[in-house]
Amino acid sequence: MADTEELQTLKKENSKLKLEARLRKSLSLELERQKGIVQTAKEEAEKQQKLLQKASDRLSKYLSPQICEQIFSDVEFEKGSGRKKLTIFFSDIVSFTSISEAMEAEELSGFLNFYLTNMCDIALKHGGTIDKFIGDSIMIFFWGSTDPRA
Repeated sequence: MADTEELQTLKKENSKLKLEARLRKSLSLELERQKGIVQTAKEEAEKQQKLLQKASDRLSKYLSPQICEQIFSDVEFEKGSGRKKLTIFFSDIVSFTSISEAMEAEELSGFLNFYLTNMCDIALKHGGTIDKFIGDSIMIFFWGSTDPRA
């Protein structure tokens, strides 16, 4: 009789161990599935990050660093319309036509590159958004106050 009880106990233990083994296997398979999901999500996040970086790089060529920062930060934009202070700055080289007639093409190109590069640097330093270049002129927007004390 004791052997029968011992045999029953062993069978119960064996059943428990088999169940535990199935659960472990099932858990292992689920963990592998979850790892795959995480890896796929990670790859998608990296892909989206690259796209966002590309967009950021492209926008930064046309907008001031301050506006780019606002676009890509967690700051919410104000909805609706309203009046805002806007300064539009136009600059060109006085007597450019006469100057250009007296220069060789390479010299003129270097002169324009020097002038426009420095104007862009100044504009960006002061929060300007470069709108366009038209020959020797540049058009820049300044949003809000242009007073550095404000």
